[in-house]
Amino acid sequence: MPRRKSTSPFDDLVVVAAKLPWWLSVILAAVTYAVLHRFATAGVSTNVAMAQVGQMVVHQMIKVLATFGQYLIPLALLAGAAASYFGRRKRVRLVHDAAQTQFPDALRNINWRDFELLVGEVFRMRGFVVTEAGGGGADGGST
Repeated sequence: MPRRKSTSPFDDLVVVAAKLPWWLSVILAAVTYAVLHRFATAGVSTNVAMAQVGQMVVHQMIKVLATFGQYLIPLALLAGAAASYFGRRKRVRLVHDAAQTQFPDALRNINWRDFELLVGEVFRMRGFVVTEAGGGGADGGST
């Protein structure tokens, strides 16, 4: 069994956001920024009793993580939204082009990946839920 390619959390978030509708990823990016910005701009009291030093350190760490996260997480979500939008647009264009073509062998002239996208989009248009696995290559098919 092949090993899974190691990815960063940023890459994983982009992949997850790309699977969502683009508008939902944009909304999540805005909400994430607003929430993390609130934590990033919150004040941390440095004049505390010795018993509360641990709590102050935790608050400071949250503030630092929120400071970076308020930009990085929405950026990943927006990148995923762009991938979702352009991927959806490509699938709809494939269906439109296939429907408008006058040539009987139009499907034979597209590559295997576009054919899979086309078939998946046609099923979506008919109300099915499609999961694109995105295999490693063409399966060979039968000619």
